Amino acid sequence: MDRFQSRLLLWGILGAAALGGSAVAQLPTPLAVSERTPADYLSLRELPLFAPDRRAPKKFEPVEIPAPVVVEPPAEIEIAAEPEVEFTPPEWELVGVVRSTRLVIATFRAEGAEGAFSLRQGESRDGWTLADVRGSEVVLDGEGGQALIRFRSLQ
Repeated sequence: MDRFQSRLLLWGILGAAALGGSAVAQLPTPLAVSERTPADYLSLRELPLFAPDRRAPKKFEPVEIPAPVVVEPPAEIEIAAEPEVEFTPPEWELVGVVRSTRLVIATFRAEGAEGAFSLRQGESRDGWTLADVRGSEVVLDGEGGQALIRFRSLQ
């Protein structure tokens, strides 16, 4: 039921009650425009359709939106640089590699020394431990880091 019909029904009920009739038993039937009286348009006269102060009925109560919360970014944390450890890889020359299912050995010659020496995987010399043998290169772990030594012909 639209707004006009609901108002018409209300006026019909009020009119019937004023005349002493039963409002429940007599429901008004819609009238043609030619059959209406000026009293039927009373609501339009009281509040014209295009009146500047006329507003649509409020359907929702306005909701107060809280102010946005401003979150300050955390203070920058300075990470202290790790003290640089002087790293000098060993001055060894890789002269041989043995890889088998049982053994992993690398043979080196130290600069200025007459003979060669060998290290098995996990053994150490002068603070350097043979960590891995990868084909034509070896990885040594030392206190300052890792060193990679290749055969001289491949460098």
